[in-house]
Amino acid sequence: MQADRLSTMTLVELLAELGQAQLSVHRNAGTLAVAVFELQGRQLLVIERTYREGVCVILEPTPEEIEIARSGNLWDLWNSDRAKGLAGVV
Repeated sequence: MQADRLSTMTLVELLAELGQAQLSVHRNAGTLAVAVFELQGRQLLVIERTYREGVCVILEPTPEEIEIARSGNLWDLWNSDRAKGLAGVV
């Protein structure tokens, strides 16, 4: 992978390209964006606040959480007790 390509990649693109993840849901709803990945038989739901820094993940999302990612209120995922914040990359 070229260094200039890496500098402009989104987290979704990085996981799909480097992590060999399959993207099953991807939605942007204004201030929040969500993606659901399939990784070696497991699922990872990623929620990003698009207007400021902030990324949360839900490991092994439930069918209800997947449905919210597809068509529901993304703030329900962001505010979920199961959503875990990711620290910045240094």
